[in-house]
Amino acid sequence: MKTNFNKLHEYLFFIFVFFLIIFFIRSATYNFPHFSSSAEDDSSASSTANQEGELREDSSNPSSSSDDTSEAPKILIDAGHQKEPDYSRENAAPGLNSKVYKVSTGAQGVSTGVWEYELNLAVALKLESALKDLGYQVALTRDRHDIHITNKERGEMAKEVGADILISLHADGSSIASAQGVSVLSPAANVSFIDEARADTSKTLSTFIVDELAKSTGARNRGVHFRNNLSILNWSEVPTSLVEMGFMSNVEEDEKMQTEAYQEKLAQGMAKGIHKYFNSIADSEE
Repeated sequence: MKTNFNKLHEYLFFIFVFFLIIFFIRSATYNFPHFSSSAEDDSSASSTANQEGELREDSSNPSSSSDDTSEAPKILIDAGHQKEPDYSRENAAPGLNSKVYKVSTGAQGVSTGVWEYELNLAVALKLESALKDLGYQVALTRDRHDIHITNKERGEMAKEVGADILISLHADGSSIASAQGVSVLSPAANVSFIDEARADTSKTLSTFIVDELAKSTGARNRGVHFRNNLSILNWSEVPTSLVEMGFMSNVEEDEKMQTEAYQEKLAQGMAKGIHKYFNSIADSEE
């Protein structure tokens, strides 16, 4: 009887020990709420903060927003004339039978001997740089002297390259040696082959350019003159200004126009006038 009691006691002891072991195992693996790891909380909070930070960075990052598809205005600069003239003839305007020379070398400096086509390209390259600095797109009808492009082709090129305006650079000449100053030739509005709206916008563009050109250089402001006999003005389909930067027949102006400093003033003056023109358009559209 005693033996059976001892066996029962041992049996109960083993059962007790078994349940005690199960209890401790479950206690060790159970995550009590008030004993959660602070390191785990910090990691979780840090992860959440990082995700929120990444979202904030993405929302404020310009690269994550849609790209601006609007383009800056495009300007076609024509360095008037070229090294080899072409005195064969072409139509002066759409729908007209009257003929004019295709292209010439232009005037020659009375003091420096520099040809107009050389001066025009030198200033055109400076104007290109000035306009690009202002954020405009720029194209050139020519970037060298040894080329053949007629005045009609230069006017037509504005539409071909998608230009908003065309600026043609020239220098003046006169039999009167004292004649000097800057002027701009603009399409006339009293002919069938020049659209009245283009004539009006060209006048606005030309006025801004000549005024700023005179301010920048200190040259005499000879104003805007309207012409219907110039191929480049007639064949262009965008607002167009033909800039006369000074008189190569005037000793003083001829010599000034061959200096880097004065050429820079010419370029900056024209760029400022062009910039004012586009600002005036933007203001009128608001």
